Amino acid sequence: MMWLAGRANVTPCRARAWYTHVMTESVKRRLNTVVVLKKEASAVARSGCSGQ
Repeated sequence: MMWLAGRANVTPCRARAWYTHVMTESVKRRLNTVVVLKKEASAVARSGCSGQ
């Protein structure tokens, strides 16, 4: 992120905003994966299956 802040016409505030915008998609994907895995584990536990 610091390389961006060092560029002409890019303030540290704008660099942070850009980084946050870019990282949001990555975080959303990871969070969604965790939620799906939890739901699947919960469904398996409720059904009594071992999943094997």
